[in-house]
Amino acid sequence: MQLQGMSQDNLWWPPNKGELYRGEQKLTREKLLQERERAAELPPQEGAQLQEACKDFESFFLYYLLKEMDKSVDRERGLIGDTRSMQIYREMWYEQLAEQIAERGMGLQDALYEQVQRQAAVELYNK
Repeated sequence: MQLQGMSQDNLWWPPNKGELYRGEQKLTREKLLQERERAAELPPQEGAQLQEACKDFESFFLYYLLKEMDKSVDRERGLIGDTRSMQIYREMWYEQLAEQIAERGMGLQDALYEQVQRQAAVELYNK
């Protein structure tokens, strides 16, 4: 049985007792939960860097989504038309709009942060 955040190498169960031991130390459920919570934390600096990367990813995702949605608009019949300068302006506007939405957050960065943070903390704990 593999416990998340703990290596299985030094855990053992005595036969027919249902108790979990590490070496000679008997582990309780509370102790295992405390160790698991401790394993699920990243150092503050790495956590801040990860949060920033998740926010940037959400911003990029929203920019790409807006840009792809724009392709469905028929620009030929508009007043201004579809000039190169208008294309550049729209791309810059979508970029700023995506950054503003990501600054408030729409949930993607939080979900991504939780998943990556949990996995990174487990990998750090198992080293």
